[in-house]
Amino acid sequence: MTALAASDVTYTVVDQSISAGSGNKSNSFDVAFGDGALTYPTGGVPMAKAKFGTPNVIKKLNFSEPSATDGYLYKYDLSTEKLLMYYAELSSGTDAALIEVANTVAPAATTLRVDVDGW
Repeated sequence: MTALAASDVTYTVVDQSISAGSGNKSNSFDVAFGDGALTYPTGGVPMAKAKFGTPNVIKKLNFSEPSATDGYLYKYDLSTEKLLMYYAELSSGTDAALIEVANTVAPAATTLRVDVDGW
């Protein structure tokens, strides 16, 4: 199966603002990806920081809701510019850290609200 690529992610502007004199931008987007056929790539889904309206630096990226209704927890890795997906393994009966989704998983259509600060 083919893995999700940066070109498979769409960014829809919800709100944009620029701090006067500083050039800092605060933007909100709906980020959509997945179709049930493309798989999650090892190490995360590549994201294009320029699409967030902050082509130079992303200082902070947060999810308005850290989890969609699919049960995954989402994290953005600033150093690799990738969206990571995690899940909890509950069958062992013991507490454990979250586990990154395997590259065999094909996420269904998902839309996440993302708030980005940068310039």
